Amino acid sequence: MVLRGKGRLAAGDVLSAGQAFLERARQPGVDQAAVKRDAAAYLQRSLGAVRVEDYCPRMASLCVQTYAALSVRADAWFEAMAFVVEATAGGLRTPKLLARLVWGLAKNVDEARGAWPRQGAVFGILCARLRDEEVLDAFSWAPQDVANVAWGLAAVAHRDDALLDALAARALRIDLEQRFCSQAAANTLWGFATLRRPHVPLFQRLAAQLAAAARSDPTGFPGRHAAAAVTAIGECLHGAGGELRAAFDTTLAAVIEVPMEEGRHAANVLRALAKTSRDGDGRVVDVVAAKALPFVPGMSGRDLVDVVAAARRLRGGAAPLLAAAAERLAGDAAA
Repeated sequence: MVLRGKGRLAAGDVLSAGQAFLERARQPGVDQAAVKRDAAAYLQRSLGAVRVEDYCPRMASLCVQTYAALSVRADAWFEAMAFVVEATAGGLRTPKLLARLVWGLAKNVDEARGAWPRQGAVFGILCARLRDEEVLDAFSWAPQDVANVAWGLAAVAHRDDALLDALAARALRIDLEQRFCSQAAANTLWGFATLRRPHVPLFQRLAAQLAAAARSDPTGFPGRHAAAAVTAIGECLHGAGGELRAAFDTTLAAVIEVPMEEGRHAANVLRALAKTSRDGDGRVVDVVAAKALPFVPGMSGRDLVDVVAAARRLRGGAAPLLAAAAERLAGDAAA
């Protein structure tokens, strides 16, 4: 960590340090908790060594993104970056810069399990800048920017319907060659669904891209992303029209194609199926129940309860899963 002058740091030094912490965290066998502690301690020291006004909007966004990616708990430093947002609002002009700030600040709030002072005002400023026509019309929008904004606003429960509608419309204008990766698609769907603002054309496009990717590379496609997409769209189906149901069915097609990495992902899909079940879902239930069955021995108690409740409602091919999950629950209770 480079000190400048009389014990002073430059904002660029804070970014360089964060990148070094990230590189260290990626090393095999490294103690992740130790890296996070060291990064948090560094940020705390930096508060007395870097003037807040030394952070330009771009540098602040890069620093926020970097330390948020480390999941560092340094609430005072993140609050200082929020002050930068308020002080330099006029300089927040590009989609990527704004998306980094929304995602990074929201991730800190989410992991801190509580709001910091003036949270609403800061996210209000970010939303206002994102609604600006110059920003919305910028050519530089990328799928990850859309995903970061949608996820971030949902993580802090900051609902701005005008922005969400404009964001969905802008996402549909992104060049089709720039496909949403599976994680960006899942995070975008989750964000809009969590804020109860489903956008049917966007959901249809993302569902179709997920299903196509799952078909083209079923073994390499992360099942957790397909499960997250099913869960997100499933939350919006109550009272929805057939077009949204079609998007849900498309994401189910992706789930059928790919393996599940964890039992909780299969449990989430079963829960969504139980809430939206109708005649004709039998094959999907059979496939998802079969994917969930091997995970029963290691499932959490909450997931087991969800699986039992869903399997009882779905019946059919879920019967073996119901028996195994109920037996495991009984055994845990006896122990």
